Amino acid sequence: MIISDIIMPTISGLDLLNMLKSFYFNKIPVILISSLDKQDVILSALSGGACDFVLKPIDFDKLAALVKKRLWLHASK
Repeated sequence: MIISDIIMPTISGLDLLNMLKSFYFNKIPVILISSLDKQDVILSALSGGACDFVLKPIDFDKLAALVKKRLWLHASK
């Protein structure tokens, strides 16, 4: 599992998703985090392969529940 911010110093989270796809790592669950609550950013993340999107400020209980859910779903495949 990868948990990444969309905005990073050298690469964006959306670029990271594209890189993972190009190396056939698109089966790795990715949760993107951002303070950008624009619908087009969220849709780009989800259509780009992210399994979930979390807005800042992060609710860590909610994030932990998403991680558990995604790991369980990934393990049951």
